[in-house]
Amino acid sequence: MTTIQQVKEGSEERAGVLTLWQELIPEWCPSPTQCDLWLQRHNFATVIYAVRETARKNLRMKGQMTPDHLTRFASKVMNTYVDRQNQKAA
Repeated sequence: MTTIQQVKEGSEERAGVLTLWQELIPEWCPSPTQCDLWLQRHNFATVIYAVRETARKNLRMKGQMTPDHLTRFASKVMNTYVDRQNQKAA
């Protein structure tokens, strides 16, 4: 895959994450830089899973999660999900 293809794929994944986030949690959306960081550390499916779980948590909390809490929770979901997948594979 060429560098141009990688950049294009990365921007498409970022756009997908941000679009889903805005649909599920319209009160606040992470920066494109934050999405890029997540996508550098985790695959697209893991990030999408975390966005959905974050939206569920936000609903349970009646939309009262702060931007910092939303970001940290999503990151924790990603890290925990990857750890569980690695434990299953071991």
